[in-house]
Amino acid sequence: MEIRYFGIAHEITNKNSESIVIKLPLTVTQLRKILSEAYPELNKLRSYAIACDEHYVEDSYIIDSDKTRVAVLPPVSGG
Repeated sequence: MEIRYFGIAHEITNKNSESIVIKLPLTVTQLRKILSEAYPELNKLRSYAIACDEHYVEDSYIIDSDKTRVAVLPPVSGG
């Protein structure tokens, strides 16, 4: 699975993207746990969004394909 990092997530991971091999299926909640274990600084973010194949997804969304393109997006501020 390819994961791309944007904004502060890019700064925390020091990566634009990475490919990981994990057991599927898994929920976005489970993916967040994997990412926070690999990058503990992500836990300091108030929130961050996850998109799969260019669509924002909820934490209950099930990722069931290693071809899924995941994006970790920074918190959005309004004004």
